[in-house]
Amino acid sequence: MNVGFMKFVLVSFFVFLNGCATFGDRNNDIKLELAKMEQIESLTAVGEKLYVNGQLTMASKYFKDILDLDVDNVPALYRLGNINFRREKLDRAIGYFQRVITINPRHAKSHYNIAVIDLMKAERHFQLYVATASASQDLSKITDILSDINAFATNEQSRKELKLEKMWQALEHR
Repeated sequence: MNVGFMKFVLVSFFVFLNGCATFGDRNNDIKLELAKMEQIESLTAVGEKLYVNGQLTMASKYFKDILDLDVDNVPALYRLGNINFRREKLDRAIGYFQRVITINPRHAKSHYNIAVIDLMKAERHFQLYVATASASQDLSKITDILSDINAFATNEQSRKELKLEKMWQALEHR
C-alpha cells in the first residue's frame, strides 16, 4: 500500500471522528440550553405569581435567580425595576430600567418608568425649594409646575381606577 494513501485514510478517519464528537457536543449544548430555557420559564412563572400577589421579597429572589442563568433577561430586569420602585428604592429601580434599555433601547415601559421616577424626584426638589425659598421670591412658576405634576399623577391614578372599573363592569356582565 502507498504510504501517502495510508496517511490520507488516517487523517480522513480522525477528521470524521472529530466531526462526530463535535456533533455530539453540539447536541449536548442544545440540550443544556433547552434545560436552561425551561428553568427560566419556570422561575418566571413563579416569580410573576409572587409579584402579582404582592410577595415582593420572594419574587425578587426568583427574578435574581433568573439573572444568574441569563444576565440579560429583560423581563427579569424589568420586574426587578418594578419591585424596587414599589419599595421606593428609586435609584436601584432606575439601574434596572437602564439595564433593560441598554439591552433593548426601544423598551418603552422602562423609558416611561425612568421618566416618572425623575418626575417624582423633581417634585420633591421643587417642594423643598418652595419650603426654603425666601418670602420675597416669586414662586408662581414653581407652583404651576407642581400643579402640573400633581395633575399628571392624578390623571395616572384616574386612568388606573378607570381600567379597574371597566374590568369590574366586564366581570359583572358575565
